[in-house]
Amino acid sequence: MDGLKSISRVTAETGISSRTLRYWEEAGLVQSTRDIQSGWRLYDEEAMHRIAVIEVLRRLGLSVGDIGAVLEGRSSEVLLRTLQKQLGKLQDMTADVGLRADTIAELIDTIQNEPSY
Repeated sequence: MDGLKSISRVTAETGISSRTLRYWEEAGLVQSTRDIQSGWRLYDEEAMHRIAVIEVLRRLGLSVGDIGAVLEGRSSEVLLRTLQKQLGKLQDMTADVGLRADTIAELIDTIQNEPSY
């Protein structure tokens, strides 16, 4: 098991649940090898690197599909397009939150100025 880490060790080191790791593996984002005797999943350094990249991209809100495209594309162009798309989504969400906040503020003002509401 030189350089290989068990799924329990990976979860302890990264804080990522074993369920999430198995899901990422099923989705094709990361690969493990199997210990012949125990059947346990084992992760090498390349897998650990991919897990770190996946974790960062998930924190940025990228979908599993987009992460797969980034990992498969392995180019700065694919990453750039994906990040630009995500930035646009976040900007749209920010605008929507701003509109909701304005509407709530107006409602509060209306309620405070019309006690019979």
